[in-house]
Amino acid sequence: MLELIMITHTLLSIFTHNIVAAVALFVASIISMVMIRKMELKHETTFGAMGSAVHVYLLLVSSVSLLTLGFSFYAICASLA
Repeated sequence: MLELIMITHTLLSIFTHNIVAAVALFVASIISMVMIRKMELKHETTFGAMGSAVHVYLLLVSSVSLLTLGFSFYAICASLA
């Protein structure tokens, strides 16, 4: 468990100490959110169990993308300080 915490800390510190990595993560988050929105528009008329599964999947992916966007904004600010 301690190794997992150390790996996570190392990975997150790469973004908070490197402006290029933080900006790349920010751009990737924006692109991901645009792609998710396009998928939502494509599947908005899907009904039934398949439509439900698609909407739950898109909700899960968009929440992770939003968290990544927030962290990338924090990482940009932290790397500038």
